[in-house]
Amino acid sequence: MESNYLDLKSADNEVVNNVLKKYFIDTVLEKDGDITIKNKDWIYIKIDKSLKALRIFSFLEVVGGEKKISEVSNSVDLYNKASSTVKYSMMKNSIMLEYGFILEGKLDHELLIKTIKHFESEVNDTRENLLDTEGA
Repeated sequence: MESNYLDLKSADNEVVNNVLKKYFIDTVLEKDGDITIKNKDWIYIKIDKSLKALRIFSFLEVVGGEKKISEVSNSVDLYNKASSTVKYSMMKNSIMLEYGFILEGKLDHELLIKTIKHFESEVNDTRENLLDTEGA
């Protein structure tokens, strides 16, 4: 009988990728091992043993010079204070959005899929609200 749980202690990126494909999520398993979902915004997923986390992350480029970067940076701080799920980090000229599960226990497939869908909507909303662009 096939399990609907991902064992986070033993899973690797290939196992996670197979779960996503099972639920018809179009992914690419990159040469470096990262799983990429190439939709409107690119979402990356990886088992990161060094950080002991299953990471879901994305980057949004900030275009418009130093003034725009400063404005976005101030907003990113507010987003972090308001968010209960996604972590926002200002990089040099991009915003990194990230969500993670610790590599302990079992993760229900449904929760993983719904978390990814929620994360995709957060990335989309952030792009639309802070960057006024239509995606990659």
